[in-house]
Amino acid sequence: MTTAMLDWDHFLVQSQSSDGIKSAIERYRNTEWPKLRRDLAARYSVEVPEHIEPHWVAPGRAVFWQREVVRTQHERVIDGATQWLFEDVDRGWQPSGYPRGYRTASASSLATFFKKGFRLRPPVDGVDDEAVESAVPEAQGVSTRVFTCKRHQKGKTEFPTWKAYIQHCSHYREAPQEAPPEDVLRRIKTYAYYCFLHDRGFGNQHLAQRHVQGERRKNGIHPSTDEMEVK
Repeated sequence: MTTAMLDWDHFLVQSQSSDGIKSAIERYRNTEWPKLRRDLAARYSVEVPEHIEPHWVAPGRAVFWQREVVRTQHERVIDGATQWLFEDVDRGWQPSGYPRGYRTASASSLATFFKKGFRLRPPVDGVDDEAVESAVPEAQGVSTRVFTCKRHQKGKTEFPTWKAYIQHCSHYREAPQEAPPEDVLRRIKTYAYYCFLHDRGFGNQHLAQRHVQGERRKNGIHPSTDEMEVK
């Protein structure tokens, strides 16, 4: 696993927290963190190496890392006509939750953060996609996959979660090209109809048809209920 080796107190030092808070965190690290690591391994098959732990900023609260993709707009003039172009800009791995941190008092909360694409440490600059995907240990039912779009002028855009990828496709009115992760596939099977464009499921044809009609009134184009039927 290739990650930037930042100390656990990296953000604690930046926030110039008092020695009292650091002493409380030290006690938490020595007593509660080993229990969380064991629970992650036993309940979620997440093996966190001993030399990596959350960036604690308080007992049970930590700063994570997440790939940040922001939408920008810029003006372009074509044949005398002004057009506004939207572009998703990848700012790379950024700390998330600073300075207060996120509450991480249980193994289930940590597993949820991993599932959403958060990581304990950012990948080292320049590593390939495979190394990026392994920056957090792979867990049963916890996806660390990155979703990619290559259909725009600026080149490849990566998204840390399926939800972020779908929102991008919906904004550009594009059908998703990436295959859904396993947890989404399992969720899709619980519905009679499913809209990939909006990541929404429906229990019957009437609800699905109402969704289609509403979206077509707004955007003009939308998959039909036949295309949304789960088979």
